[in-house]
Amino acid sequence: MIWDVFYDPHNPAVLRLLKMVTENAHKNGIWVGICGELGADLTLTETFLAIGVG
Repeated sequence: MIWDVFYDPHNPAVLRLLKMVTENAHKNGIWVGICGELGADLTLTETFLAIGVG
């Protein structure tokens, strides 16, 4: 896809956004999970667990 050049899941801004979403979801009793290609990226597994994505 043409927009793939702009997408980097390892970008600190993307990870900060995921952390903010996860924290606010948990405050409201909402579970957060990752699916698709991002969920299959093993290099981010520890990061996801650290920010509370399950």
